[in-house]
Amino acid sequence: MSSTVRSVYVHAPFCARRCTYCDFAVSVRRSGDLEGWLEALRGEWDLVAREGLFRVADRLDTLYVGGGTPSLLGRDAMAGLRDLVGDERLRDPALEWTAEANPESLTDEVAAGWAEAGVNRVSLGAQTFHEDALRWMGRLHGPEGPGRAVRAARSAGIDNVSVDLIFGLPRALGRSWTDDLGRALDLEVPHVSL
Repeated sequence: MSSTVRSVYVHAPFCARRCTYCDFAVSVRRSGDLEGWLEALRGEWDLVAREGLFRVADRLDTLYVGGGTPSLLGRDAMAGLRDLVGDERLRDPALEWTAEANPESLTDEVAAGWAEAGVNRVSLGAQTFHEDALRWMGRLHGPEGPGRAVRAARSAGIDNVSVDLIFGLPRALGRSWTDDLGRALDLEVPHVSL
């Protein structure tokens, strides 16, 4: 007998660069393979249904798209995912649909496409606002990138933004944890992950 699942995690395994601290399964490329990704998801979705491993509820409570860097998939990625999962499953007004983004790839265009598809929360991988620490970690954005990305999300109507920070960086980098936390709070986001 299979159980009913009301929360779904979808992995988008694409990154423009592998960060030095990352152990996730990712494919390094400048943009994501949207069609290949959707085709692979369709195959997994069909396998789950065919094998009866579990049943996906008629209405989801949460849909979380993580990575990798889902924002590399571009503007139409979440609309394609919505079509795959089914509009009816995403109609609950209380649904939280989160997509992860990196500051350099959450553009106004991508955020607008996500909002149109139904994404109502963005988890933003800022990690730090310190230039030297960003370079040491292999991040592609600069200290101002998170602010630009938060503005892009908000201009698209996505006000629920979480900013991710990494706490345990080497002291030799000269990064100030107090400064990072203060800059994250200055963005006035409802959630900061440490």
